[in-house]
Amino acid sequence: MSNWKKYLPITIACILTGLLLASALRTQTAVQNTDKTSKNNTLIDIINNLESETKVLEETISSLRDQIEVIQKKDSSEGILVSVQNQVQQLRLQAGHTSVSGPGIIVVLDDNTAGAEAAKTNSPDLYDPEDYIVHDKNLLYLVSALRGQAEAIAINSQRLVATSDIRCVGTVIMVNSSRLAPPYQIKVIGDPRLLEAAVLNSDEYIYLKGKDMPITITKTDNIELPDFKGSNTINFAQPLKDGEGD
Repeated sequence: MSNWKKYLPITIACILTGLLLASALRTQTAVQNTDKTSKNNTLIDIINNLESETKVLEETISSLRDQIEVIQKKDSSEGILVSVQNQVQQLRLQAGHTSVSGPGIIVVLDDNTAGAEAAKTNSPDLYDPEDYIVHDKNLLYLVSALRGQAEAIAINSQRLVATSDIRCVGTVIMVNSSRLAPPYQIKVIGDPRLLEAAVLNSDEYIYLKGKDMPITITKTDNIELPDFKGSNTINFAQPLKDGEGD
């Protein structure tokens, strides 16, 4: 009996220790299970967040692709439009329908009033006023000599185009159906050196100098010419279709 009492405290202590150990194990297991669950939940949350972010990024990428496609189409259209506008502007330049500026020469031709006065005084019987004034053909021949080197020509602010006319009505010279008066300024845009040579080497220049008609040539770095103010509508000429005229 005494032995039982002797070992009773030890037995109780062992039982309590066992209970404490069991409780500790259950607590640890519960904690571990809780940690695992928490980690799993955290991983699930991370995955869900990544999936959501991925979806948003995919939608953003798709939207950006659509925007890029729109911009590319717009740029392509604008590029075509700019190209067409440049072609139209070039055609307007060639047709004389826009004001222009550039280097060139100014040829000034005037009536020979001094020669006319001298002729009337010295040889009244031989005097003919037609011999001392500028005629339409004089301007025509000078313009013809310049055509090969000229990019744009105007006479007394009348821009010359393919349909321009230079003609006399009585003693008055008409250009583009506008009346001009001497002195006649022929302004030409192009290479000044080549233009000057074209005039100096022309038969008309030599002829005019031989008649003592006042004519000067001035090279300049900048000339401004107005646009053509008239109408050059084509009524009868039509473009050939592909294959025609071969």
